[in-house]
Amino acid sequence: MSANKLKKIMVLLSSSLLLAACSNNSSATSTKTSSSQTATVQNVSTNSKVDESNATTIDLSKETGKTVEITKAGTYILTGEYKGQIHIKADKSEVTIILKKAKISSDSGPAIYSESASKTTISLVGESSLSDSSNYPTTDDAPNATLYAKNDLILTGEGSLSVKSNYKTAIRSKDIVTIESGTYSIESTTDAIKATDQVIINGGKIDIKSGSDGIQATSTKDGKGIITIKDGEINISAEKKGLKAAKTLNVEGGTTNITKSYEGFEAEVINIKGGKNTIVASDDGINASSSSSDSNTDDTKSTNSKTNDKTDKSQDMQKPDGQTPPDEGGQGGPNMNGGGMPGGGDEVDENLIINITGGSTTVKASGDGIDSNGNVNMSAGTLIVEQNGEGDAPLDFNGEFNQSGGTLLAMGSSSMAQTTKGSQAGLAVYEEASGKVTIEDGKDTLTYTPSNSYSFLFVSTPNMKNGSSVKINSKEYKLTDTITTSGQANNQMGGMGQGGGPGGRR
Repeated sequence: MSANKLKKIMVLLSSSLLLAACSNNSSATSTKTSSSQTATVQNVSTNSKVDESNATTIDLSKETGKTVEITKAGTYILTGEYKGQIHIKADKSEVTIILKKAKISSDSGPAIYSESASKTTISLVGESSLSDSSNYPTTDDAPNATLYAKNDLILTGEGSLSVKSNYKTAIRSKDIVTIESGTYSIESTTDAIKATDQVIINGGKIDIKSGSDGIQATSTKDGKGIITIKDGEINISAEKKGLKAAKTLNVEGGTTNITKSYEGFEAEVINIKGGKNTIVASDDGINASSSSSDSNTDDTKSTNSKTNDKTDKSQDMQKPDGQTPPDEGGQGGPNMNGGGMPGGGDEVDENLIINITGGSTTVKASGDGIDSNGNVNMSAGTLIVEQNGEGDAPLDFNGEFNQSGGTLLAMGSSSMAQTTKGSQAGLAVYEEASGKVTIEDGKDTLTYTPSNSYSFLFVSTPNMKNGSSVKINSKEYKLTDTITTSGQANNQMGGMGQGGGPGGRR
């Protein structure tokens, strides 16, 4: 979505969804990828239970100083209440901290600061909490998070941890953050969970309320800047991005529920392979855009970005008067698509890709539902997109949306609407409508109740083939080409061939 697009106040209320899953028996085809975007996810997994037999126990309630220093490798059990900082200075050594019903609050800098170690593991037993104040050093490379590590950071255990940031980030690693298990309640002034190289979620339950991004990986180097969701339950309410990776975002399993965001998923390459994913966004739902155009630096907030005084309420999908999107790049639309009208000449970046090969994903967006400055590929899974507001579209891409399988339902504005191309048939309908939609493709039934009226609907399922019929609310349409178009859009008939529908963007 271009930064100069006219934005209107948009309201998206709650919706109900009943999905009888359509068959995904289409064979997947190869997808376009960029060799420079091949991501290697480092596996730093560890067991959820940590051996306490040789651990050193520290009763924090008996500590009187402002700092507890840990200078040797080993396992340390921290228990009790403490006002001060746990400072780890164990050069090239592994340190494991077991938080056993510990409450640590710092009035100067991080509550836990791992300055030098080869790896730091935090294991949870019972209920523990970490908090800081707004009093931090401002020198270069100074720590800026409630839980801060200059090394790999692993969070595990069967207990729970509450992290409250009053300065900037809640959990921060200069290398890799891995969450194996545990229950987390995170409230942050800026980003909630942030790593330079990678964030890996293998399990656990994570509830985030963030003044900026929910989860972020910042490095723009090849093989880094990666977020991988393998399992667990993640709930995010964020003022800016829900999941933001500078390079690659992999969603492979688990449940990701973004209840509030400016944009839900953002990376150069987005791979949705599995999981149950729900995104609510006041701008773009899923956005493939270049990290080089992002104005955020590694540890500071962009002066061009919305801050905590933003009055956007994404749960109501309402944009306040005068709100402008952050100057973070990644906007734009396609030049031309199939039989559509020509657009404004936006270039296609082949390095920017959204790949959907599985999972169930629902997007509710007031900007573009799916937005790629490059291409989109879909071979399996279910994708439902509900977009609200003129000047944007349910599907927005500069290159092509290649669909060879999976179930896709996209609804919203017809003014900039685009459709897919590829081996799987689809139907685009241009007409004003509202209320529950029931789609019968000959074998399965897809039922969805959108929150708003719409003027464009596109559906494609593995059961749809040329010559077959599709019923939408009992009205029958015969598929006469790979993409069949019905109705009017902006007083122009949509194209009848692959990639049909009205034309490109701006």
